[in-house]
Amino acid sequence: MKCLLLPLIASLALPLAVEAKPVYLECKFFKEKTNDITTEMEITLFENQRKVSMVGSVGGSTVPAVFSPKLVEFGPYTLDRTTGVARRVVIMGGQVLLDEKGKCIKAEKKKTLF
Repeated sequence: MKCLLLPLIASLALPLAVEAKPVYLECKFFKEKTNDITTEMEITLFENQRKVSMVGSVGGSTVPAVFSPKLVEFGPYTLDRTTGVARRVVIMGGQVLLDEKGKCIKAEKKKTLF
C-alpha cells in the first residue's frame, strides 16, 4: 500500500501543462463618416506566445502583442476582448494620420492543404 501511495501523491502535486489554442478573428474597419469598409483582416491571437498574426489585402505579418484581461494591443491596433471593438490609430510626427474603428468576430480556423 505504501508503494502505491507515494507515486499517487507525487502525480497529484505535478502541475498540468496547459497549451492555449490560437484564437481566430475576422475584423472589418470602417470609415468614420461614411461607414464604408476600408480594411478587412484575418487576425490570429497567440496569447501564450505573446504575438499576433495579421493577414490583409496587402500581405501579412506576425508582431509582438500585449495581452491584458480587457485589451490586446499590437502595433497601431487595439482590440477590446469583451466587445470585439477594434481601433487602428496611426500617428506620425505628433499628427494623427489614420483613426479607424472596426469590429472583430471569432472565426473558425481555415482549412488548408498545407
